[in-house]
Formats: sequence, structure tokens, C-alpha cells
Amino acid sequence: MLGRILLILVLVGLALLVLRWTIWKSNAAQRDSQRRSDGRNGPGPGPGASQPDGKSASATSPLVACEACGLNLPKADAVWKAGRAYCKAEHLPLDR
Repeated sequence: MLGRILLILVLVGLALLVLRWTIWKSNAAQRDSQRRSDGRNGPGPGPGASQPDGKSASATSPLVACEACGLNLPKADAVWKAGRAYCKAEHLPLDR
């Protein structure tokens, strides 16, 4: 009887350890993907490294699609004509 209880306690403990390890790995993967999307590879810049104070206007601008090719680009970088967005001047309609 005591051996059975001890076996159950050991199995529950192992299950908790596996669960904790799985959660830790998941959180580590999320942190790594967040670092990659931020453009960082480590905890921060090294000594003497300069870092911009803020994001560029195109990084915070909403995206619009080019009317000619469908390319998504920041709204601030688009070429506009008659209320329509284009990715470059060559895609503007010919009826200038």
C-alpha cells in the first residue's frame, strides 16, 4: 500500500516537471521569436553602440496596397494619384 502511494507521488512529480519544462520551452521560443522580429539577437546593444530614439515613420505607418501590382507598402512611402496608392512612379496610370 505504501509503495503504491509512493509510486503515484513520483509519477505526479514527474508529470509536473515535464509540464513545467514544456511551459518554459514555449516561453523561451516566444522570447526568441520576439527578439528576431525586433531585429535584435541579444539582450541589447553592446557598449558604445548607438540605437535610434524612435521608429521611422514608415515602420509605424499603416500598410496600403499598390493599385497596379498589389504590393503592400507603408502609407507614408506610397506615391499617390487621385486618392489611389502606388508603390513607384512607373506604376502610375498613363493618363497623367
